[in-house]
Amino acid sequence: MHHTDTVRIATNPRKWRRPAPCPACRKSRPLILTLGAIYNLRTRKPVNTIYGCICPNCRHKCILHVDGRSLKKAIRLWNHHASHHQRNEQ
Repeated sequence: MHHTDTVRIATNPRKWRRPAPCPACRKSRPLILTLGAIYNLRTRKPVNTIYGCICPNCRHKCILHVDGRSLKKAIRLWNHHASHHQRNEQ
């Protein structure tokens, strides 16, 4: 009996998510800016990218270090940070 692996194509690929609101003020969406890139010297291709997230309302800041140049990964990291951040009670 042969066991053959079937390749499944995702009928519902991962949905693009917009950035979560700021964890400090819960009012506005952050600005996600590319601060820099880290390159491999031999291949001259970007290995990692550094993104900066700033809330325009309360100036809450966060630095994200992402493998590759994917903005989607940076947004996912920001959403994780925003949902797991301890909120300041005022």
